[in-house]
Amino acid sequence: MTRSLLVAPVADHAALARTCLGLLRALDRRGIKVAYVKPVAQPRAGGGPDQSAELVAAITALRPPEPVTTAQLEELLGEGELDVVLEKIVAAWKPVYGGSDLVVIQGLSSGPSWLYASSLNQALARALDADVVLAGSWPADGDAEELAEQFAIAASGYMAGEQARVVGCVIHGLPAADAAAAAGLRAALARRQLAVAAEVPYRPELTWPRIRDLVRHLHPQILHEGDMSRRIRDVAVFAQGIPGGLHALDTGRLVVVPGDRHEVIMAAYLTELSGTRLAGLLLSTGTAPDPRISELTRATPAAGLPVLLVPDDSYQTAARVRDLDPGLPADDLERVESVTDHIADALDPPWLESLTGASRSRRLSPAAFRYQLTEQARAADALVVLPEGTEPRTIRAAVACAERGIARCLLLGSPTRWPSGPGGSACGCPRASRCWIRRPSPSVTSPRWPSCASTRAGPRTWPASTWPTRSRSAR
Repeated sequence: MTRSLLVAPVADHAALARTCLGLLRALDRRGIKVAYVKPVAQPRAGGGPDQSAELVAAITALRPPEPVTTAQLEELLGEGELDVVLEKIVAAWKPVYGGSDLVVIQGLSSGPSWLYASSLNQALARALDADVVLAGSWPADGDAEELAEQFAIAASGYMAGEQARVVGCVIHGLPAADAAAAAGLRAALARRQLAVAAEVPYRPELTWPRIRDLVRHLHPQILHEGDMSRRIRDVAVFAQGIPGGLHALDTGRLVVVPGDRHEVIMAAYLTELSGTRLAGLLLSTGTAPDPRISELTRATPAAGLPVLLVPDDSYQTAARVRDLDPGLPADDLERVESVTDHIADALDPPWLESLTGASRSRRLSPAAFRYQLTEQARAADALVVLPEGTEPRTIRAAVACAERGIARCLLLGSPTRWPSGPGGSACGCPRASRCWIRRPSPSVTSPRWPSCASTRAGPRTWPASTWPTRSRSAR
């Protein structure tokens, strides 16, 4: 039986996308036919589009279904239509579920702009009858008990009757050389009856962005392109003179300095010539250096040094670099592959093997039941006759059926008594060909069936020979 696994956060910055990538890679290594679904697209920290599906497509052969957009989600939630949201998600998940052994579902990240993320993740777990993997990050203060309590609080929201849905916890950023910290966390989670799926050690090189990512974020003027694939290990604001500040010119360091500090720029070029590869020069205050300085090094190995110019002062520039989006760019395949393998290697092999078995009896959720019922109704393509066709509730029901393609609706009543809809339509139905009004008249042998989108133009005749052979009357 196919199993669904929802990856959900315990707090902000839980690295959900990375956790999903690692799970997909580890399960694929074991020959498990795995699939991936991102139900809702979330903008990145810097406001860019969600790239989770792109990341999965970049390193696997999977092609995830289109997610519900943030605008659609918030509009439906604002109208109290959570059930509609869940049915849309079930509709995207169902085809993937049927063709896989295990489906990894990426939940919503939490944050100040996503106050509904926790409740929606819990609703997703119920609707998809999914087991849950909780993801979190090692705290800066190293308090294992507090982190374990956060996991326990998050796990309490995911229950299937009397059984817990949470099957494992993934913790990112553990100190690589601190075995005692990992042991303490395992013990704290075990006391709360939570299993550890992975303890992912911190590796700083997996967080280093490229100069290309910096350009995408800051939109600077490029004075010299150089090697845009260089990685930024550190940032230094060059405030000292030469030679006092030479220690700041180190491998992988991005040097932020005003553009009129020609002695620092020359020192950076000379450092490149000596074999030390700086990440780049980021010139501030909008002042470009004298072009003769660059001409001195254009034909040397220092020509690979990227030189960028921004209008802000040095400290504002350094702050903007610090706020660089920490997410994985979909076009940085080297970093994406390294992060994916790092997390896959950290996942506990016995825990992974346990995912192939059934942990509890499976249930058909209300959202999945409604989806199946709707699909059967669409396949039947039935004509539903609705009496009291001028009642607003009846009209709304007919519109909903027409919009979702559930059935063709026939409303009994006079069009002149209908409330006016957008564009002159009596019911506002965008799929007028699936919704008709009948104007009853005992003296007319062939009934007249005006389309709901053409009531102002007068009724249209629908011969009895065009009626469906199967019809059902709504009572």
